[in-house]
Formats: sequence, C-alpha cells, structure tokens
Amino acid sequence: MVGDEARVASTAALRDAFRTDLVASIDRVMETRAIDYIPASVELADFDPTATAIAVTIAGLASVLPHDALERTFERYWKPSRRGSAGRAPTTATVRTSSAMSRFWCASDNASALTRS
Repeated sequence: MVGDEARVASTAALRDAFRTDLVASIDRVMETRAIDYIPASVELADFDPTATAIAVTIAGLASVLPHDALERTFERYWKPSRRGSAGRAPTTATVRTSSAMSRFWCASDNASALTRS
C-alpha cells in the first residue's frame, strides 16, 4: 500500500467502520444481556478478560470501549487471581491480562487499582 494513498484511505475507512460497529455491538450485548463487563463474544456474552486484554493490547481499543465496563472486567478478574496465586508462577493468560490492565489503569490515571485487594 506504500504510495497508494487511495488504498490507504480505503483501508483506514474500513478499519474505522469496523471499530464503530464492534463497539456498538459490545454496547448492545451489554444492554440486552444486562451485563456490566466487556463480553468476549456477541453470541455468548461470556466473561473472558484474556480476550478483552487482546482488544486493549493488540487492537488498541481501550479508548473506545466503555470505560466503566472495562474497569469492571479487569477488577472482576484481578481480585480472585490475587487471592489464589501466592507462590505460583503466573500463567501466560495472567501475564497477558496483567499487561492490558496496567495499560488501561495507567492510561485512565487510575494506576492505584493495581494494588487493590
């Protein structure tokens, strides 16, 4: 796409439209299923903070996802994982999710949340 400005613009428009539709879908699932966390899938409305972590770290969607729901998603994950992890090596899912949580909480000027129990 280097040098093809029309293709770059077209791809950017597709990306932006997809992002808008994705956020609208998440909002709708949260409303229709009466959930207060970011759902991992539209079909299941399931709680999966690792999937949400990918949305934050790889896709960079933290700024467009519902802030309160994103915070609740990570807090709901973080509290039990802190209680049961003493003395054990972290799993890859824990590392991935912790990275997303630190990015989110630091970006939201709420880094103290990492020390909550």
